[in-house]
Amino acid sequence: MTRDFTFKTKAQMKKGQSATLTQHGVQLQENHQYVLRFKADSKRIKQIQVKATNADGTTAYLPTHDVPLTKQTTTVEIPFTMTQATDLNSQLQFNFGTSKGEVTLDDVELIDVTPVEVDRSPLKNGSFADGLNFWSSYVHYDAQAVVSTVNDAAKLAIASEGQEPWSVLLEQGNLQLVKGQTYQLTFKASSTVARPLEVTVENASYTRYFSQIVELGTEAKTYQFDFTLGQDDTAGLKFLLGKAAGSPFAAHDVTIDDVKLEVK
Repeated sequence: MTRDFTFKTKAQMKKGQSATLTQHGVQLQENHQYVLRFKADSKRIKQIQVKATNADGTTAYLPTHDVPLTKQTTTVEIPFTMTQATDLNSQLQFNFGTSKGEVTLDDVELIDVTPVEVDRSPLKNGSFADGLNFWSSYVHYDAQAVVSTVNDAAKLAIASEGQEPWSVLLEQGNLQLVKGQTYQLTFKASSTVARPLEVTVENASYTRYFSQIVELGTEAKTYQFDFTLGQDDTAGLKFLLGKAAGSPFAAHDVTIDDVKLEVK
């Protein structure tokens, strides 16, 4: 849900004058569904009109809509769909007519309520059958490691894990995650030397939506976790194999396989 604009105003009209209030620069996207919401009241004026058009008013996106007014403040909601091409400079206009009186408008919002298509399996190539396609790795200058795939699994041969948790990592970015959805993360992992692995889901600003430390052993184990998104975001799944509790470790290999991230 997004708000294109919010403003508060009180408009006063004198008899014989036609008064309008216009909000310019409203962004409307083709085929998106919107709800125009505002509060209004008037002691004398019985009705106002509202519409959304292109900048010069020649094309109506929300045709003129009559809004009855009462003395009591009422919340008005007007749904509409943008059926024209995207217009990032449209305008919203309130017309108060020529009647004498005072109208109060408040809390004007334009809300995008277009249903979001959810990718139920945003993570790709979690089996590593296609090598490291969709995946990336990072080895900091203070670490020594080689990342490859062996027998359709990711292998991180770590000679030195470095001085930071992120000094050695494997990640898949560009995961389109949706607010309110519960995701289930599953993966299989092992290490030739017992050690911790930290797994996170975080955005480009390092805001974490999920973080967990698991203890790896020599036998492959399957791990499974659930988390729920608080907002729409593009995030990355990261396996952090740098410095951890117990460091430094002897040279070791970490194997990761059967990674899944799915809407539960």
